[in-house]
Formats: sequence, C-alpha cells, structure tokens
Amino acid sequence: MHQPKIPLSTISHSKTLIGIDPATEGAAVIVKESKAAVCFLWKKASRNKVKCFAMHIWDSETGISEKKYLRAISDIGFEICNHPKVNDGSEVFFACEDTHYANARSTIIVSRIGGAIVAPLEHKFKKDVVYVKANAWRNKVLGLHHFAKRKIAKEKSLSMIPSLLPDLDKAMICLGRYDHITDAAGISLYLQTQVT
Repeated sequence: MHQPKIPLSTISHSKTLIGIDPATEGAAVIVKESKAAVCFLWKKASRNKVKCFAMHIWDSETGISEKKYLRAISDIGFEICNHPKVNDGSEVFFACEDTHYANARSTIIVSRIGGAIVAPLEHKFKKDVVYVKANAWRNKVLGLHHFAKRKIAKEKSLSMIPSLLPDLDKAMICLGRYDHITDAAGISLYLQTQVT
C-alpha cells in the first residue's frame, strides 16, 4: 500500500542552517528558528583497539546527548545530513570554516577533514557549501578586527556567542565549554546573514 504524499501546505518552509568547525576535534551546530537545535561534537577515539571518532549529539528537544562511534571522518557528514531536524522539509544551508594556512601538513589535514564532512551534505542537498575564513565570520558576528590574535578570538567566541544564539548555553552545559561549539555556532550565525 503506497503512502499518500504530504500536502505542500504542511511542509515547513523555514530554513535550517548548519555551521561546521572542521578538525579532528570539531563541532557542527544546527540552527532552526534562530535557536541552537542540535550540536555535534567529535574527537579522535579508540574502540576495541581500533581508531575511530567519538561523537556526542545534543538535541534541544531532549536536552541530553547521545554518543556514537564513527569509523571515518566522512561518517560525521552523514550523521549531520541524516539527522531528523535536517530532514523536516525545510530548506538547508551549510557553511564550513575555510582552511587557514599555518603549515603545509596541518593545512592539508584540515582541508581533507572539511571536504570529507561537507561532501555528504553537498551530495544530499544538491548545493555547494559556503566556505568562510575565520577572520571573516568573526568580523561579521563578533565585530573582531581581521587581524585579531587567535587566543583573543577564541575567548570572544566562548564569551559572546552563547548570548547571541539562544539555547547554545544548554548544549554547552551538556557537552562542555568548547570553542569548537561556539565557533560552529558563529559560522551558523554568519550563514544566517548570507541567506536571509
């Protein structure tokens, strides 16, 4: 028996914004209706002597986090793009912090990680990721000078962004006070200025 199609009038036409801070220890924040809806936090781990990634997923509805072990960095992108709050009929936009050149090795590693995470999103939603330099989103969202020192930028991110994005503080109470989370949220806030 086939399922009836959902009438267009019942499909949400709101926007879903996803900000990604890519690294082996990184985060992604989903923003819906100008609030933090979901937060993903990951880091390298080992399970049964096999290298993997441990991911914590906080959801605003439950207020708790779920832990998953993922084999590869690309699995992070699949977890994000398959989350129910990303697949509710809203239009999805996503942005990722662009690679900052520090040295050749770390630049290549971070570029690979960012590409592996965003590829599933680009494939599923048939649109390109918005890459944004750290100094550009920090200038737009936090009002920081383009040449602000990294340490100052991280402190401002941690102190200011939770007050700019409702419910982010709840995610941080659950997951911890990580600048990966506030940076990912800041990227979402930057994206909001680009798509509205």
